[in-house]
Amino acid sequence: MPNHLFSLASKVTVNGTPYHKSCFKCTHGGCVISPSNYIAHEGRLYCKHHHGQLIKEKGNLSQLEGDREKARTEVAAES
Repeated sequence: MPNHLFSLASKVTVNGTPYHKSCFKCTHGGCVISPSNYIAHEGRLYCKHHHGQLIKEKGNLSQLEGDREKARTEVAAES
C-alpha cells in the first residue's frame, strides 16, 4: 500500500515518519512497539527492553552493527 493511502486508524507517525501499525516493530526482536516504548538508534527502531539488552551485551549498538556486517560478509563469502 503506498504511504499516501494509510488510513488514520492503521498508522503510527513518529518524528514525521508514518508507519503501518503492523510494521512498527523492534528491529531486534520483532515485537510490536508504540510511540511510548521505542528507541530510535541509527535509523533503526527498538523496543526499550531489547535496546537495553543489546547495550548490556555489546556495550554499544555500533559494535552490533559491525557484527551484523561481518556476518553478512561471511555468508556472502560462503555462497
